[in-house]
Amino acid sequence: MLKKASPTIYLRDKFSIKPGLSGRYFQGKYDLLKNLSGTGVTLVAACGERPLIQNDPIPEVLPQMTHIWKLPDWDTLYDLMYDFSETDWYARVVSSLRIEHQDLLIKVGPGIHVTQRPSRWKGGHPDYVYLYDEIRLNVATTKMEHLRNLNWFQAIVEEKWDWRLTWIASEITGIPSQLCLLWEAPSVKHIEETLADLAYNEDQRIRDRYSNMMAGIESLTRKYMYPESTEDIDNGIPKPAPTPRQTKPGQALRRRELMPENLAAIRAPQAWNLNDRTRRTTQER
Repeated sequence: MLKKASPTIYLRDKFSIKPGLSGRYFQGKYDLLKNLSGTGVTLVAACGERPLIQNDPIPEVLPQMTHIWKLPDWDTLYDLMYDFSETDWYARVVSSLRIEHQDLLIKVGPGIHVTQRPSRWKGGHPDYVYLYDEIRLNVATTKMEHLRNLNWFQAIVEEKWDWRLTWIASEITGIPSQLCLLWEAPSVKHIEETLADLAYNEDQRIRDRYSNMMAGIESLTRKYMYPESTEDIDNGIPKPAPTPRQTKPGQALRRRELMPENLAAIRAPQAWNLNDRTRRTTQER
């Protein structure tokens, strides 16, 4: 019997920073990325609803942030939280955050390729933005049908409008089966012009295909997102090959809660708080 392939696993971290603590936040992210080097955990993207750039003027109201991490396996997440939880640097980075909500997702989309975010910034600033989508399909549309349309959409926006798909995944905690995507594009204006061109394209086949894709969506949450300096910090940290981890006493038992067969226990409306390792309902947040 063929062994079932392991899914590609992601952690999506949504949070906000306490006022006046952006300096501690960036130092904490540097410490975190340095300690993640060699673990196999990689930063897919780090962005916010407004620009947050180290050494630039800080927005008066700090933006909501989203970080997306790729995990090598189910055990890694809990093992690392176990290792980091007693360190001073980890306590400092956690103390810089006001609100945090984390969810696990898995990659979807056979035949849909993703492109790694740019590996260099110019002068400490990015020359791209993100479009972040959360999609729930209507009952008449299958996920495979939507993915076929998405395959077409990706091909046309990458060829004609210079978009890149940075990430696509399906939630397994939070709102199970909700599709989440992150697109890279040159600017917000570029995104708006692209979507208008698709909706009102002179080629009726393009208009109809785009309309058909959108008709299969029950709800769509869409946000413009701006890369923040954690990406630039990550770009400068060496990425050695992952080294084998040693399991410490107590880890094997407690990590079972994050195994796929046990994830039903932490589905919405519950969410897993990886900082204090307790479950709290969405209402309590």
